[in-house]
Amino acid sequence: MTDEELKDFFKSYDLLISDFKFLAKGIMKDQTPISKVDIIALSIINRTIAIVEGFRTLINNNNTYSALHLIRIQIDNLIRYFSILIAEDDNYIDYILNGNQINKFKDKNGKIFSDRYLVDKIEKSYQGVNPLYLKYCGHIHFGIEHIERIKMSSDNLEALYTVVVGDLENYSNEEKNEYIIDFTAVSLKILEIIGDWLKTKEKYVY
Repeated sequence: MTDEELKDFFKSYDLLISDFKFLAKGIMKDQTPISKVDIIALSIINRTIAIVEGFRTLINNNNTYSALHLIRIQIDNLIRYFSILIAEDDNYIDYILNGNQINKFKDKNGKIFSDRYLVDKIEKSYQGVNPLYLKYCGHIHFGIEHIERIKMSSDNLEALYTVVVGDLENYSNEEKNEYIIDFTAVSLKILEIIGDWLKTKEKYVY
């Protein structure tokens, strides 16, 4: 994407944020009791909106390096919300609302809700989450990705590379396009599965 195309694309994030707010409004519809699942869904929506805003701001400010970390956090929103859909334990919602760590929860089948377990489960319903999870864990946890990022090609034929610190935008357009597509896909998936909850709620409550 050119800078102008990128600017136009990010305008669509205004619509995405509006969709999330509309979804939240539907969950909080007048005369409808707020359930425990609603509280979790609304919290995920709120966090998702904040991350969409943050991602857009960082990309626009030429800080792709930091923006990448938000993709992994958006994936966290997806898998943590999905966890309430697969929990075969009536106590799970209260467990979350009481402030306990999701990755320490053990269901009645003895399964611990680690990220790895949840990603494996969600992959069965939404293919493509697992490779994204693995890809962006490599960005959020310090490792070879961060080491390689300070290496730049050198004009010195005797040098393997030049070390550059503080250049936060040494990413190709192809890389940036890939990151934006991935982030958008995850955000839309969150919108979809929470939207499914609203449809279920409307079916049985209204």
